[in-house]
Amino acid sequence: HMGHAEYAAGGVDFSSGVSSPFTSVEQVLDFDPENAIGEPDHATTIRRFEAHYRDQVADFGDAVRLTGIYTTCVSGLIDLFGWDWLLLAAGTDPERFGRLTLRYNRWIRHFFEALADADVPVVMIHDDIVWSSGPFINPAWYRECVFPGYREHFGLLRESGKKILYTSDADYSMFVDDIAACGVHGF
Repeated sequence: HMGHAEYAAGGVDFSSGVSSPFTSVEQVLDFDPENAIGEPDHATTIRRFEAHYRDQVADFGDAVRLTGIYTTCVSGLIDLFGWDWLLLAAGTDPERFGRLTLRYNRWIRHFFEALADADVPVVMIHDDIVWSSGPFINPAWYRECVFPGYREHFGLLRESGKKILYTSDADYSMFVDDIAACGVHGF
């Protein structure tokens, strides 16, 4: 219940029950996922990606089958903190928020290493980096903190022979060239 805008017809998905384990901007800015969450088990993570891929093959026979990750960077931060804390932290101390983003990128690398080692040919990267009107944080933050992580993580996937498809909700057109330069094969 991190909070979200309504998107289903008639707003039937809207929930006002927003909750968070965080109670201050300082807690958000000091958060270290490696220490708080720990390192996921590599073999278990690989098995989960491969099982998801096999389910896709079984369910969608002649379609492009894939597995992937939704908490790539920005969506992961939204998931951890919720919109209110994320935006408050980013606006309160952009420099520390940038360091937090880099810590998250180091932690999420574990999942990209597992995707690289998984026996799957196509990976979907989903990261909700924008709102319908475009970026919700200064574009410099994306270029300094988000896209360098993409280049590193997508490089792991490319080196393992994966095809990478990228998606984000809303209008990310101003970043298409940045994302393409990170190594995706399609949007």
